[in-house]
Amino acid sequence: MNDERNIKLNKNFMVNAIITMSLSSKHMSPGNIDNVKKMYKEMTIDQVKEDFERLKDVYKKRSYEKI
Repeated sequence: MNDERNIKLNKNFMVNAIITMSLSSKHMSPGNIDNVKKMYKEMTIDQVKEDFERLKDVYKKRSYEKI
């Protein structure tokens, strides 16, 4: 039960971080938040983690390009 809770918390953290990165880079509008949360809710933790790592690298590279 504790592992299940930790997985859910980690998944929610990554989803919220993805949404925050997307909003701050203006790649997503606030009106899409509910749809994005629904999409990630249907994904496995491994799929969310893979997408999180991919987007983290994308947004990190773009922030360096602005400098």
